[in-house]
Amino acid sequence: MQWIRNIVQDPRGPMNTFHEYNASISRIVQVDYDLSGRTASGREWTIRFSINADYANEARGYQPHYGGEVKWTGVHGQGTAPAIYAWLERVPTGRLNDKNYKMKEYGTGSEKKQFNDGGSAEWKSTSKKTGY
Repeated sequence: MQWIRNIVQDPRGPMNTFHEYNASISRIVQVDYDLSGRTASGREWTIRFSINADYANEARGYQPHYGGEVKWTGVHGQGTAPAIYAWLERVPTGRLNDKNYKMKEYGTGSEKKQFNDGGSAEWKSTSKKTGY
């Protein structure tokens, strides 16, 4: 769907500026795009695109990396795409390995859309930062 592609590929959007904000004082460590809607025939769907930065995790054998994943429901069933990793020597800021660690979240964009065929959709993006 072209509408989704335009959102995710926006050169000024949080998904495409993630690496810049991760390396800056803003300390962004994760960006999520949550999309949902209803087709003209009434079928509901959801899609989540996520990108993150993680410090090394020796217990899991992970090096520092940028990672990403896609999950969906109602779009040709339900599923999760294989995770994507870009292994690095270090990340400027990363998610901590502590299970009790909480990140501060804030909204970075949203939109609702009514399509000509009667379907509808909406999206929101959430950025998460470390240090809290």
